[in-house]
Amino acid sequence: MTFRLHQYSYSETLCKLTYISATCPQSWIHLRDSCYRFSDKALAWRQAQFHCEALGSNLAVVTSQAEQQALASNVKHLTWIGLYRDPKSGSRWLWVDESLVAYTNWYTGEPNDSGGAEDCVEFLFTPHHEVKWNDKNCNRPLRYVCEISGKKEHDFVLILRYFTKLFYCYFRRFSSQSQSLLLFCILPFLM
Repeated sequence: MTFRLHQYSYSETLCKLTYISATCPQSWIHLRDSCYRFSDKALAWRQAQFHCEALGSNLAVVTSQAEQQALASNVKHLTWIGLYRDPKSGSRWLWVDESLVAYTNWYTGEPNDSGGAEDCVEFLFTPHHEVKWNDKNCNRPLRYVCEISGKKEHDFVLILRYFTKLFYCYFRRFSSQSQSLLLFCILPFLM
């Protein structure tokens, strides 16, 4: 991880550092707060999920219109995403990461469970050149998109000595939306 120091002086105990670059594995694309890998081979949905898991990820979980649009601009083929029909309740959909489905982008008339065997979801190209969701038979080989978090959150602990004083310092994210970190220093005792 790379940080840029914005402010610091010997008399200050608070330092502001800014995260400079996102961390994505090689051959992954950074979009918004995640890293995505678009496959170049077609697999059935379950095998696609296994392949993503082997890479330390899951099939993509699309949680907003902004994420949908970012992904859609990179989709070139029919593509599996990480949404599937709950086997215990045919009317409920689940994400592979077990998060709740709060955003959807179904194509008109979908999901329709055509033939009673459409339990997985693909990105589908519409006649109007949009990318929408369609339920599909999970055994059909399609390209797929894997997703991992592009944010790495770490706590760093430093022990600093300034003249005769010993400081214990740690970093914390400034806010959930911010890419800034703050360095907090504690003077536990005087030497």
